[in-house]
Amino acid sequence: MNLNPVIIIPGIGQSNLVLEDKNGNKIKNAWPVEMDEKTLMNELKGSLMKMMLFRVDGGFSDKVAKLVDDVTEPLAVNSDGSKKNIIRPVSYKKSLAECTADEKKFILDAFPMESIAVTIGEENIFYFAYDFFGDISDTASALDEFVTLVKGKTGAEKVDFIVYSTGGAVLKAYLKDFSVKCDCEKIINVAAFLDGASLVADIFENKYHLEDPVGLLSSLGGTAASVSSMAGMLPGDVIANVLNKSIAVIKKNILDYCTTLWALVPDSRFDAVFASLNPQTALAEKVKELHDYSVGFKFQAKMLAEDGMKFFQLCGYGKKLPPVVDSCDVCSDGIADTDSASFGGAFPETTWYFKEQNHLSAFDNDVIVSLIGKILTGEVATNTDSAYPEKNGSRNTKKLRKTLVPKAKKALEAASDEKKAELQACIDEYEKILAETVIVNDENVKNLENRIEALIKE
Repeated sequence: MNLNPVIIIPGIGQSNLVLEDKNGNKIKNAWPVEMDEKTLMNELKGSLMKMMLFRVDGGFSDKVAKLVDDVTEPLAVNSDGSKKNIIRPVSYKKSLAECTADEKKFILDAFPMESIAVTIGEENIFYFAYDFFGDISDTASALDEFVTLVKGKTGAEKVDFIVYSTGGAVLKAYLKDFSVKCDCEKIINVAAFLDGASLVADIFENKYHLEDPVGLLSSLGGTAASVSSMAGMLPGDVIANVLNKSIAVIKKNILDYCTTLWALVPDSRFDAVFASLNPQTALAEKVKELHDYSVGFKFQAKMLAEDGMKFFQLCGYGKKLPPVVDSCDVCSDGIADTDSASFGGAFPETTWYFKEQNHLSAFDNDVIVSLIGKILTGEVATNTDSAYPEKNGSRNTKKLRKTLVPKAKKALEAASDEKKAELQACIDEYEKILAETVIVNDENVKNLENRIEALIKE
């Protein structure tokens, strides 16, 4: 089997970024942000007590906005789209096989490709880290250099891409300048922004609303939902003030001038968003050039496909965007518009839809990971394969894979015969679930989680 090396192009927040001085010395981590909780509380303590005591903002939201400004300033962008500071992504100019244990953990936590690595080898998997708030043209050039490096290390003539989320915008910028080199064969887009994101366009156009911030936090899930009950105890206008002022700071420092984020404006929304820019500026010239290319990208992709490049799209549908934006009713995976992630149906035979698949947990759906592996090896070429139908369900087996099944296997060692049989039955059920690639619903996953948790607690 002749396989190409694989390059993962991640999304926003999936690269570690370092702030450096002019001599290349590290000052601090720019992402993930460094935040001392003790210092944070000392900064907020006075205004927080005043707010709680008198039930008014009392400058609390201004304090929070100042902290957001301090945190985002290292990542700030100049008005021409260039960086204010020297930001270096922590890069991996080596294969997964050559990575340290910590480096592997970082990559595989976001992209759990262990099963794929068994087939194609860790030596053929590479991770492209980049400054996701940088100039997207610079990122495209860096990706071209990375492709050259990978080809040199492996001796391969071509590479394959696995593209996730904002990586879709990076892919477009790369193909704009470097598709003539014909270095890429398969492109597997997973929840990728291939025609921007309504969510981003709404933020650019101020088409978001925070009348019910507690409800918003609750609807977002995760950490945001966990603080919604506490937020409900605060004065009604305070949370809205905090969110509005924090968003304004982020827009000033990053959003308004970042070409990577401008590349996420859908073609149909571009003129309205672009109207906010002075057309004579360097930034306007950059984003207009990106947009002009984007308008013809679908046509170019079809031309590239005729020359042998293969495009695959795996996307979620049936979920809405967050209720905070005007476009909340757009069909999506909760973040990426389905129409964008599916490339507008440009390649119908190589596009798969996963019902109610959450954007942030796309790679925790084991069927998506399995399908990626089959595409890479050529075992699946179109969505006519009955094992991977065009429309499928969604599930998240991360908790089973990372936590519960390993605990069940460990518990086997000291379990009684009766309990050992129950634990083994759960492990067998887990393997059975992974073998089923057509998802009806995720009830079997949730039921198995409950069964294992109950056995471990006994």
